[in-house]
Formats: sequence, C-alpha cells, structure tokens
Amino acid sequence: MHITLELRDMSCRLGEFHLNGITMEAREGRILAVAGTNGAGKSTLMKAICGNVRTLEGEIRINGTDLRSMRQRDKATLISYLPQEIPRPFNFTVTDIMKTSRIYMDQDMGVLKKSLETCGAAHLVNRNFESLSGGEKRIVMLATMIYRGSRVILLDEPTTFLDIDKQIRITGILRELRKKGYTILVAIHDLRFITREADDLLLMRDGETVSFGDRRNTATRENLETTFGIRLLDPATHGGDFIPEYYGEDYLESHNPGDASGE
Repeated sequence: MHITLELRDMSCRLGEFHLNGITMEAREGRILAVAGTNGAGKSTLMKAICGNVRTLEGEIRINGTDLRSMRQRDKATLISYLPQEIPRPFNFTVTDIMKTSRIYMDQDMGVLKKSLETCGAAHLVNRNFESLSGGEKRIVMLATMIYRGSRVILLDEPTTFLDIDKQIRITGILRELRKKGYTILVAIHDLRFITREADDLLLMRDGETVSFGDRRNTATRENLETTFGIRLLDPATHGGDFIPEYYGEDYLESHNPGDASGE
C-alpha cells in the first residue's frame, strides 16, 4: 500500500502554543525528521496528525483523504504514534501490551513474535513490561506498531536519554522499516540523526517552518543555525559534520586521536 501523508497550510493550537501554516509531505520508504529545539512545535505537530489536537485551518491528508473524514478505527490502524512519555501499565507482559494495540484486528501470535524479531526483541516476549529498561520499552513499542499493521509511524524523540547501544538499535530498526516501505516521521533534535539518517527535513522554530525539503538541500548551515539558535563550525573543514561552535577548535583538537607522539 502506497502511503503519502500531506499537510497543507495546517494550523492548530495547544494551550497557548500555536502551529502556523505548516506544509509538508511524508512519503513511503523515507524518514522525515521533524527538527527543532524544545518548544518548536514538534510534539504538537505529531499530536495534530494523530487527531489529538484539533486543526484550526488547513488540511492533513493521507493519499488525498482528509484524516478528519476517516473513522477512528481506520485512522488508528493506519497511524501509530510513540510519544516521549511511555505509559506505565500495571502488571502487563510484553505480549499483553502488543495485543492491546491490535483491538481492531484478530490476534496472531506468529505475527506478534515476528514483529518482535524484526526489532531484535524476541527474547522479551514474556517479560513484564515495567521491568524493561527505557530503551527496551521503546523497542517493544516499535514492535507493537509493526504488529498493529500501521504503515505510518510517528516517533517523538525516540533516542533521547537512551544508552548508545539502544540508540543504535532504534536507528537500525528505522532503517529496516524504511527499506520495507514504511512512512516514518521522527521528531528529534539530534544533529547527527538529522544530517545523516533522515531523507527529508521539516525544520521548525517557534511554531513556524524554517525550511522543508530533501535533506541534501535543506540541511544547510544557515537553516540549522536558524532552527537551533546556535552557530556551527564550517562542515567543509570538519568531515562534513555540523558541530556547534561552542565546542571550539581546542576541544576538537583534544578529541582527535592523532598519533602516539601527539605530533
């Protein structure tokens, strides 16, 4: 199933915060990074797409169909959202958690176990969910999205506060899902993910769009500095990486392995 998610001049309000005139397109087999600082509007955008925040103007469409006209059951099956804060269910196993995500479909233990295997988490199938580490919980929730059958996956800061091994695992899972044709939106402020892993970028600041488009054209020094309110060192002299200027050249030299003599 080919999936294209479109926002056209979408505006919404959550409390006193406004998103204004957001236009973007997320396509199957691509990762769209929604990037910006805390308070830029990334989470509000995700909630608006899921229908948890009412739009004031504009449209949110999947394959040309306005999401507001879709039955909640159809929308819930098509789109899955992983927020920053994962709910803490009482005394649920991993299997229980996954089954609750599929209430509109028949349960299938074979598909459930395959979904966990896809995420490298088959060994967790009978574990108590609350006993898992933060990284394991997020990996299980990714498997839950797959089991649910969702083809549009929204993740809000999925690697924040995780150990490096879990960050690498989650990034690897997203790469695999991209290969399988999923439409993936990731709200994130990790510069390395933004400039290395994403295919497309929506850069946001204060509820407004800074820039949207293919990463190769959008991840410019000027755009990223405007988005994050920082100055970046010239990537042409630092292996193509965007490094915040506050690290300084002295820091970079001290973290360059060099040779044993230090010359």
